[in-house]
Amino acid sequence: MVTTVPRRRIAAVVATAVALSFAGPLAQDHAEATTEDGRAMRRKINRARVVRGKPRLRLNERLSTVAQRHAQKMAATDSLHHNSNLARDLSSMSWSILGENVGVGATVRSLHRAFMNSRPHRKNILRRSFRKVGVGTVFQDGRLWVTVVFSG
Repeated sequence: MVTTVPRRRIAAVVATAVALSFAGPLAQDHAEATTEDGRAMRRKINRARVVRGKPRLRLNERLSTVAQRHAQKMAATDSLHHNSNLARDLSSMSWSILGENVGVGATVRSLHRAFMNSRPHRKNILRRSFRKVGVGTVFQDGRLWVTVVFSG
């Protein structure tokens, strides 16, 4: 999903989602925020950017907070979907473009591979106008729920 609007204006959000289902071990019955998974996802995103001559994305705390809340909501409702309130949730920030990738799968590696194999998700990862990123992850019932929020 990418939203391009003048700063601080709420706009319609165009959504594209990758719905991935990978069987994973049923290691836990409760949701837990997995910060290591978030760091791993950000490393993979930045590695993909650097090898293609794009600047690294800087981690942004506000974007991460919004991403984490959305990952938790998806896991709690067992529903993969974009954050329809993304522009409003980030109205206190200065931005001119937003993007979001959401996914559910077994591992960071499998989700990142699926994002890179999906044209709209790869475009978000590699978009030169994005400068900041926030990542939210939740591991629940053997599945990893991920929200990645991009801004520029």
